[in-house]
Amino acid sequence: GRRLAAFEGKKVVELFSGSARLARAVARHGVDCEAWDILDGPEADLLALRNRKRLLRDMRRGRVLFLWMGFPCTSWSMARRLTHSGPGPLRDGGPGLWGLPNLSEKDQAKVEVGNRLL
Repeated sequence: GRRLAAFEGKKVVELFSGSARLARAVARHGVDCEAWDILDGPEADLLALRNRKRLLRDMRRGRVLFLWMGFPCTSWSMARRLTHSGPGPLRDGGPGLWGLPNLSEKDQAKVEVGNRLL
């Protein structure tokens, strides 16, 4: 599509983008977009300091028009609570919001990463 002059030099950033639906939808209207998700490789890993610095630098320089943050799906996904055929929940909406008790070591690590990313 046609570029919108008011958005020239600016971009929309979608963090924890998964399928990047928002970024793709906005891009169809001529706005530059970046979708960040660990599935896209190490350059999109928000646990990496260099990547957080790059994002913050762009924000400070006024290059980010809009920032949308989803939740990291590894441990925050509602799908883990809604299905009985997949992996069980790692959190709940009450006292276990920051992690349920008695998780396996692997699941506890997922919770800790999810907590750090928020």
